[in-house]
Amino acid sequence: MSPLMVWGFTFLAVYLVGMLVIGWFASKSASKGMLEHGLGGRSMHPLLIAFSYIASSTSASIYMGEPAMAYHIGWPAFWVTIAIIPGMVIPALLLTSRLRKYSLRLDTMTIPSYLGERYGSDAVRVILALVIVIFYTFPLMAQYKGASILFESILGIPSTVGLVLFTLIVGFYVAVGGFRAVVWTDAIQAIPMLIFSAVLIGVCYVWVGGLSGLNAQLQQIDPTLMGVFDAEVFTPAGVIGSYIFWFIVFISNPYLSIRFMAIRDTGKRSMGTFLIATLLMATLINSNYFIGLVGRVALPGLADADYATIQMAINFLPAFIAAFMMIGIVSAMMSTIDSILLVVGTAVSEDIYRRTINKAAPDKLVLLITRLTIIAVTLVVFGLSIAKPPEFLFIIMNIGLSGVGIAVASPLLVGLFWDKASKAGALASIVVGVCLYSYLILFTPTNFWVTVGIGAVTGLVVMIAVSAVTAPPSDEILDKLKS
Repeated sequence: MSPLMVWGFTFLAVYLVGMLVIGWFASKSASKGMLEHGLGGRSMHPLLIAFSYIASSTSASIYMGEPAMAYHIGWPAFWVTIAIIPGMVIPALLLTSRLRKYSLRLDTMTIPSYLGERYGSDAVRVILALVIVIFYTFPLMAQYKGASILFESILGIPSTVGLVLFTLIVGFYVAVGGFRAVVWTDAIQAIPMLIFSAVLIGVCYVWVGGLSGLNAQLQQIDPTLMGVFDAEVFTPAGVIGSYIFWFIVFISNPYLSIRFMAIRDTGKRSMGTFLIATLLMATLINSNYFIGLVGRVALPGLADADYATIQMAINFLPAFIAAFMMIGIVSAMMSTIDSILLVVGTAVSEDIYRRTINKAAPDKLVLLITRLTIIAVTLVVFGLSIAKPPEFLFIIMNIGLSGVGIAVASPLLVGLFWDKASKAGALASIVVGVCLYSYLILFTPTNFWVTVGIGAVTGLVVMIAVSAVTAPPSDEILDKLKS
């Protein structure tokens, strides 16, 4: 067994046992009821929320898929970095206080339930819950592909064996530990993620001779790698679409925005802590595109560029450091998976079962359904990942996130700032936005970012137009929001 594999197994064993322990301790609080299991009792420290927010937003895509895109198209891929850093901070600043306050006044603990109460509509709640269950399968599969690549490259074990272990551990600590386990594991997982980014970006920068050395070599390989735009993905229209995604669609995803409902308070000190920590961590982690650019120079001709980051770590770092770096990528995958699984579990148990089918259901039954749903979804995604792993991490990840984000964005954002936003407007926005986006993705060759932009903007226009000519929410709902 090579030194890389020895260290890899050692670090992975310690890490996974740690996740199990956290899940077990968190289960004591999570078992108290759905508010604790779903939102940690709305008592989470802003620094913990910041770490969890960044860790959950950072997936296998940021360490594998997005450097792979930079490997293929060069500097135009950096448009995502330019957009995502302010896109993580500015919308959070605008949304956190209102979303926490309004969700508390309406006595809701999930995004679909909040929007269902905000618009007085069971249909809004149920449709959004179904959209979450369907579309979040895609990013979960993307994380599983990332895990299989990692287990094969570092540990040399068959991907199926690694994914079985991965599935069992993530499913356990999310099911039993709930939101508190997710946030604490995210916070711990963020540490190796940040270390991984800082070390490998720094090593790559030195190896390639800084920006001048990198640019000179990219110019020799292919001058188009030095462009501002590229012909397919980051066209001028694609760049506009990417900004719409990162500023509106991405932040609206419930697996992220639910954190704004869980923070313990939104005072100046808490929000300052949250936003500064978010800005610093987002800047570092979203600079991983640089690794993909250096990979194009160091590893020409890779058959699958999703392997570039891991291969760079193996080539450039001592075995024990490369193995530790692996934990950063595992953390990125697990921190996204656990957040999505929790949202899917509560969508089924809280949004569909308790608020639609059995309104008198006790917390213990709803909690049981949440846990069973998490286990079931974990097993389904495992089976799909084994049967047909996705080809491109970046694309499969963002297809799922965009579907949910487009459905949620207009009802959420407009409803937070405009009293006249109506049930009819919300329903029309969800149906038109998601259907149009799905049609463009499935049946046209439209640029992915342009597709997202068209879906989101169309949903927003429909939301405002229909709300302007239909009945606003009842006085009872508006009084609750203003109380």
